[in-house]
Amino acid sequence: MITIVIVLATAIGVRIFYIQEKLKKANINEIDKMSGTMFKCYLELFFKRQG
Repeated sequence: MITIVIVLATAIGVRIFYIQEKLKKANINEIDKMSGTMFKCYLELFFKRQG
């Protein structure tokens, strides 16, 4: 049971990292196609990088 939890937590962590990296590299065409939730995440990362 503990092994399953660890594997799932690792998979979720990797997925979050992948999404954040993808958002950091997004161009205007990708931004136009984003859902509201993804755009919100994009803006959050953008403004954190801007300080």
